[in-house]
Parts: sequence; C-alpha cells; structure tokens
Amino acid sequence: MTHLLRSSSQLVNPMNRQRFMGFGTGAGGSGETPNSTEAQAWFNRLMPYPTASRELILGTFVDSLVAAGLGEAFDVLYVNCLENVSNALTDVWRTDRQGRIFQATSGLTFTANRGFSGGVSGHYVDTRFNPSTAVGARYTLNDASIFYWGHSADGAASINQYVAFAATDAAPQTLLSQLGWAPSWSNLAYININCVTQTSATNSVGYNRFNLVQRTAASGAGSTIYYGDTNTAIVSSSQASTALPNGTIRFRGAHPTSIMGIGRSLNSAERVALRAACIALVTSLTGGLP
Repeated sequence: MTHLLRSSSQLVNPMNRQRFMGFGTGAGGSGETPNSTEAQAWFNRLMPYPTASRELILGTFVDSLVAAGLGEAFDVLYVNCLENVSNALTDVWRTDRQGRIFQATSGLTFTANRGFSGGVSGHYVDTRFNPSTAVGARYTLNDASIFYWGHSADGAASINQYVAFAATDAAPQTLLSQLGWAPSWSNLAYININCVTQTSATNSVGYNRFNLVQRTAASGAGSTIYYGDTNTAIVSSSQASTALPNGTIRFRGAHPTSIMGIGRSLNSAERVALRAACIALVTSLTGGLP
C-alpha cells in the first residue's frame, strides 16, 4: 500500500515574521536580509520552519544552484538530510511533487539529518513524477538525468539493489524496463535510461558520494554516462533511446542517500557546481561528510 506523507499545502502563521515578511538570515547573515524568492518558497513549505542557522545553510544551497543555472534543471529535488521524513521529501522547487514512502514490505529507514537507507524491493521513496505525463518536464527522451548523494557506507560492500527505477502503481506494481540504475551490483555498474537494454561494466572507480547518470543524445558513444565524484565516466552506453518510462520514478534508498534529484542532463560545469553545493550542504548540516 502507499502512504501519503502530507499535503503540499500548509497554513502560514501570519504572526511568524519570517514567513509573513519573507525575511530570514539570508546570504548576508542578518535578520533583516531577505531570502531569495526560491529559498523562501521552499522554507514556507517546511514544518518546522528552519532555524536561523539552517535557513542560512539551506538558502546558500538553493542560491548556489540558481547561480549555476540549475534553478530550472530539476523536476524533483529532495534534501533528505533534514529533521523529519515530511521535510526530507518536500521538493525544493515545486508544490506538487511531495514525495511519499511506498511501503509494501519493510526495510527503508530514515535517520534525522542523515537521510534514507536500507531500502529493498517494495519499500522505497516514490517521487510521484511520471516523465510521460508530467507537464513541462525537464526529464525528456534524449535529455535526462538522475542523481543522488550517498554516504560512506556505499563503499563498505556491494549493494545489490537499484538506486533508481520506474514502476506502475498497478497492483501488483510492474517495474518498467525503460529505467534502471545500479551503481554497484556484484562490483558491476548497470545503467539504463529511456531504453530497454541495460549496459554494465566494472565500477573501477570504487566508492562515490556524488552519483549521476544521464542521457544527452538519442544514441551513439557516450549518449548515456554514469558520473561519479571525479566527474569522469564510470560507465558509458551507446544504447538508443526508445521511450520514456510511463510510471513514477522511485529511489530505493538501499544506498544511504542524503539528496536525490531528477531533471535534464547537466554539462560538466553544472555537475561540478551541483557536487560542490551538495558537499557544502551536507557538511554544514551534519558537521562532516557521512
């Protein structure tokens, strides 16, 4: 069964000066400095509203993405390393992409200020984002990406689970062949994005915190690539795109996950900027890189 975490709409307390006036710590660290429009809109959807110190950390994350041209890059972006599950699945940019826990079995664990881990088949994060039906989707047939920020536990052993996949909501649910990504399955990395045939290769790079797979062309060498921390290809595929998955994209959370996102493909500079923003955010929230 599915469990709806929370409606995306919330009542705003008019007596809360930060919400009502749109002021917070802001980039300047002053209570009289307004947050950016993008950051403030996200903060107003979070319960509890961020503390002053967190407001600065989260606002810096949002503003760094906007400055890098990534404000319009994502269909879904969740900062999982927040204080509760509801905030961890509140989309940074949109009001209509509140994530949910799909729970048919047990296994997925949420740890406050760390994120998700231990997800198995039948228990994972559902983004509610279907690229075949979403209006104005950034994730398209030949221009698409999925990424996550992981923990050090990723490097401890092979985790034989997909990170991201697509499935229908039918009972029983059906996993769709057009999307599947396993960074480390018996020391092999498997990627498949918008086609029906997976490509696999040895993950010789080893442990990565930053992980992104994307499609940038219909076919040909390098049309699909899995990137890690060094911004170099771990696995490359020339498989031709065939169709978008007609189902919602889900993150299994078997790999400890602090941030997860879906959107268009990113160029090299954008990948570097996204990784830097993730490092700054996770370090500031947790006191280090888990």
